[in-house]
Amino acid sequence: MEFLKSSTYYTFEKATAECEERDYIPELVFLYSKTGQTKRALYLIIDRLGDVSQAISFAKEQDDADLWDDLLDYSMDKPRFIRGLLEEVGTAINPITLVRRIPEGLEIEGLREGLSRMIKEYEIQYSISLGVAKVLRGEVALAQNTLRLGQRKGVKFDVVHRPGDHVDVTITDSANTDGSALTLPSKTDTPTSTKGPKAGHCVGCYEPFSDYETETLVGFACGHVFHLSHLLSMYSFPGHVSHT
Repeated sequence: MEFLKSSTYYTFEKATAECEERDYIPELVFLYSKTGQTKRALYLIIDRLGDVSQAISFAKEQDDADLWDDLLDYSMDKPRFIRGLLEEVGTAINPITLVRRIPEGLEIEGLREGLSRMIKEYEIQYSISLGVAKVLRGEVALAQNTLRLGQRKGVKFDVVHRPGDHVDVTITDSANTDGSALTLPSKTDTPTSTKGPKAGHCVGCYEPFSDYETETLVGFACGHVFHLSHLLSMYSFPGHVSHT
């Protein structure tokens, strides 16, 4: 077995013939599984080794639905194998599928203990799933809050004039003096006017922006743009409510 696992200087056909001649069953199981003959390997485990634990481990390792069906078909008239499946199969297959395939009237020693163990394992799995789902919901809620705060954060535009017609615009995150992000005031905090803000106009003073702005501008994802002085003056209003 050590040679078969560590060396590549042999042909599977010759190795299989040697192992069959010498009745090396574990080695044959290894060779069959390596060449994709998983059903032959499983039948060797069941028929020649009679090891239900190894058969279950092999089926779990291969993760093949047809292989599980073969194992169940073979086990249904063998109480020892059925009990082993109940105790060791875990959540690898649907327990209802397993229980329904057990023939009526078949006496199985330790059936109650096997069923209890299987049910307990599913209860543990269900409890773990609930815990994971709760953690994921918390993570999603935290990420959503972070996203909303980011979307509400203003962007500061510093307009720098250069000789000629060239204008540089430097963009940075806007923040209060305490480091917290600036958020757009609610519409109830904006100056009263009969006309609403238009595109390219300051929401605070309703004046259009020009190419020669000397004051810093702060824009928000919703499309509102302020002169910085007008935005800061709104923060001094009592009853300020953040824009959503």
